[in-house]
Amino acid sequence: MTENAFTRINELDLSRLTESERQAATVEVRGLLDEIAKSGKRDVETLMQKVALLKIWQKLAHMRVLDVASEVPPPHEKPEAVRLFPGTSLFNTQEEVIVEVASIEQQTEFSSELVIVRTLQEGVVQGMRLPAGVTVETSPEDAASLVESGVGIIIKQTDVQPDEQVRRAK
Repeated sequence: MTENAFTRINELDLSRLTESERQAATVEVRGLLDEIAKSGKRDVETLMQKVALLKIWQKLAHMRVLDVASEVPPPHEKPEAVRLFPGTSLFNTQEEVIVEVASIEQQTEFSSELVIVRTLQEGVVQGMRLPAGVTVETSPEDAASLVESGVGIIIKQTDVQPDEQVRRAK
C-alpha cells in the first residue's frame, strides 16, 4: 500500500520545520486542497481530509505569525514554492478518469446524446455563463471539457433531485 500525500503531510511534525519547509508545506496543503476541489468528491472521508488540511494550514500560518511577533529573521535563502511530495497525490487520478469516461458513455446511451453536469464553480457552457451549483444537460464534449477544467462533475439522472431544475445547453 503506497502512502498518499495526505498521510505524509498529516504526519509531519510542524514544529521541527524550518521557515522554508513550512512554506513548502503550505504549498503542499494548497495543492491537496486544489486536488479535492477538482475531484468534486463530497463524501465524508474527503471532507474530513479537507478539514484536516485546513487545520494544518492554520497551524502553519499561526507559526509564521508567532515568528513575526518574535521578530525571527526571515530565511537567508529565497524559498522556492514547490510541493513537498511532488510524486504523490490525494486521489488515484487514473481511476477517476476511467470512471468519468464510463459515466459519459453510460449517460449518452440513456439521454439522447446529452450528459448531465453539475457546476462546482462558475463556468461557461456553450456561451452561457453559469453560476456554481447549476445542473445542465449538455453534449458529451462540453461535459468532458467542464470536468477536465474542474468546473463541473458528471452526475446520473438518479442524482437529480425531484425539485431540481435541469437546464439544457444547446
